[in-house]
Amino acid sequence: MLLGQWAAVQHCMYSANPRWSVKEAFYKAAYPHVVPTWKEVSYKSHNPTLKAKPALEYQPESPESAGKIGAIHVSVSHDGEYVYSSVLVEGQK
Repeated sequence: MLLGQWAAVQHCMYSANPRWSVKEAFYKAAYPHVVPTWKEVSYKSHNPTLKAKPALEYQPESPESAGKIGAIHVSVSHDGEYVYSSVLVEGQK
């Protein structure tokens, strides 16, 4: 994967837990340029009241990792017990 421009990962899993699926897709999109821990990544689910789409927040503990990640784009879908997540990570310019 090339993070200089962007990296994308699609992840499908057998579970009704989109939070885990999205974090796993982000980890795969960002690695090896940054190695995030589970606590550094927060998932905000879709909120129809606020008209907010799903989002990820990356708050790295190390200053070296902070400047390596640009915008993060998230897409989540499910069908029954299967969750499908796509994450696109833009590199910093």
